[in-house]
Amino acid sequence: MAQIKQLREEKDRDALLLIDDLAAELDENHRTKLFKAAVETGAQVFITTTHLHLLKAGIKDACKVFHVEHGQVTEMV
Repeated sequence: MAQIKQLREEKDRDALLLIDDLAAELDENHRTKLFKAAVETGAQVFITTTHLHLLKAGIKDACKVFHVEHGQVTEMV
């Protein structure tokens, strides 16, 4: 996230942040903090998880959620 900040300050460029399996090793408090920090970077953020139920409703409500299975992508509504 420091590199995203540096990229914006020095090059006036936006970034893309990829976070794989957000819920894997973090408790609810740390998941929420990481999500908030990621959004605050101003980057476009992609997060993967196999445990959508572990993300707070506020997190899910703030983003678009997609389900990927066997190469098919479906937006969850």
